[in-house]
Amino acid sequence: DFNIFANNIAPVCVNESAISVSEDTTLNNAPTIFLRNYYDDPYENLINNVNEQLSNYIITTGPSHGTLYQFDGNITIAISEGSYPKELNSNVYRLKYVPDANYPNTASGTGADSFIFSITDIFGSTVNDCQVDILVNAVQDIPVFTNVDSSISINEESTYADNVTANGGNYIIGATDADGQLLTFSCNNSTNVECNMINDNSTGTATLSEQSGEFQLQARTDNFFHSPGSSENITFTVFDGIDSVLTTIPIII
Repeated sequence: DFNIFANNIAPVCVNESAISVSEDTTLNNAPTIFLRNYYDDPYENLINNVNEQLSNYIITTGPSHGTLYQFDGNITIAISEGSYPKELNSNVYRLKYVPDANYPNTASGTGADSFIFSITDIFGSTVNDCQVDILVNAVQDIPVFTNVDSSISINEESTYADNVTANGGNYIIGATDADGQLLTFSCNNSTNVECNMINDNSTGTATLSEQSGEFQLQARTDNFFHSPGSSENITFTVFDGIDSVLTTIPIII
């Protein structure tokens, strides 16, 4: 008589193509990540993967530019940044990934991210360092005005030199751009008010913080302003090299 004992063969990591998601993808639109695709286990293969839920998964290193969610098909639970290494719930072998807001902070191209997990099969064999690579596709973000006066008052027939801010300087308008593109500002004239953009970007460099433009105002002397205290809108434009955004400031004369 012979006794034949089956030896468990430990699972091994499998290299898969990177998962592709778009910048600012929401949880509802996030792709489902099946951890089973990133390792090979001969025993699970033999029984048609029915025991993948009995395996033990630990996320050893979380993503750097996004959030992972445990997903059991019905309920999603966020894995907080400080909780790694994180053992997944016993019935969870699927995840969702949501990138950080505005990542990769560019108007084009991709940003890379990844996370690493270990798997222990039902026989206690463990494989570490299975990596899931993620590519976040950049989406063009439009600039956003952040420093806009609710209104500006000037006197009838006043000149550029007459109209200054409380500290004696030029008027300032500001905006931000999530992609870090260099912004340029411009303004138009109204019927009775002239706008002069003397510096279309006083910051001079593309940053994620606020950029600003400097402008001057004066009342036109060739027009009779017949209703003192009325206002006219001056339109300001900010341009990031791809998209333009408009805003208006009422000018009270």
